[in-house]
Amino acid sequence: MEKSKYYRQGELVFKELSKEAFEQATVSPYRIHATVKEDGVIREGEKSGHKHQVNDGILYSDSNGNLYIKAKDLDSALDIEGGVKITHPEHKALRLEGKYYQVEIQREYDEAKHSRQVAD
Repeated sequence: MEKSKYYRQGELVFKELSKEAFEQATVSPYRIHATVKEDGVIREGEKSGHKHQVNDGILYSDSNGNLYIKAKDLDSALDIEGGVKITHPEHKALRLEGKYYQVEIQREYDEAKHSRQVAD
């Protein structure tokens, strides 16, 4: 079994998925169907208002708040760089070389407050 690849930008972690895992998560009749987030905004910073945004890809969201990314033009011969570009004003642009990803928001643990999402 091949090990999953992970990438990170700020508080976001991108887990590479196989095509089968992506399709099971987004279109399986046993799961909640995911819909396209047209604006491509993964997450907006709670403090700064800056946005992590998908470029060269399609962002999907299901009703449970799970986020998935699929590279655009998977069959296009014109897609020279390949993959998906993630941008944010305070971070270096991130190029994800794969085709399918699940987005996870890193959590931090505070004994007094328990677990919470990391703020950008």
